[in-house]
Amino acid sequence: MKLKSPALIALDMDNTLYEYQHAHEAGMKQVADALFSRLGIRRGDWEDHFNWSRDDVKRRLGNNASSHSRLLYFKSMLERLGVGSHFDLALQLENTYWQFFLRAMQPAPGAKEFLEVCRARGLPVVLITDLTLQIQLRKVLQLNFLNYIHSVITSEEVGGDKPNPSFMHYARENLGLGTSDTWVVGDDLVKDKSFAQAIQAEFFHVSADGNSKYSFGHLVRFLSK
Repeated sequence: MKLKSPALIALDMDNTLYEYQHAHEAGMKQVADALFSRLGIRRGDWEDHFNWSRDDVKRRLGNNASSHSRLLYFKSMLERLGVGSHFDLALQLENTYWQFFLRAMQPAPGAKEFLEVCRARGLPVVLITDLTLQIQLRKVLQLNFLNYIHSVITSEEVGGDKPNPSFMHYARENLGLGTSDTWVVGDDLVKDKSFAQAIQAEFFHVSADGNSKYSFGHLVRFLSK
């Protein structure tokens, strides 16, 4: 595979640097325990309401950072269950979810080696990620990747989820980074690939669950040629 050496890596976070589903299930398990402890509601009685609430929030708010808010999902779910006055519980569920989600995160195979190679080559790595800045920064810290990342740009900062090209406008104008010869690395064949196409970048499909064309090992070998 003949590739031009990149000047910038635009890297996705969720299900690219770590496996999302494993962490999500860890968070939801603790949510289930909290709901049963507090209200005696079993998971089978609330999970469909949660899924409906999540989809409804996304439909109403569109492709922006707030549409990923677990607090909104839990608030709406509690309202559908007829216990919407338990505002403190919505906060408790959000905090519980993210606490155990973060604890369960593990770096994707080869991710650290890839980031080490980028750092050794002086190649800036910018995380281009949907969701809000606070939780995405907490994920970077939990994965112990702080020293490998040049910057984090979230959809909260640029006004919309990927494939919004404003991510790269932000990188160019606010961070002073040239955006030519960019590699976009991510798991989403719609959002990440479309983002790469929008900025005329090389796209590499990498998924932490292994369901992808490439792995971080491939990228290390490409950079080492």
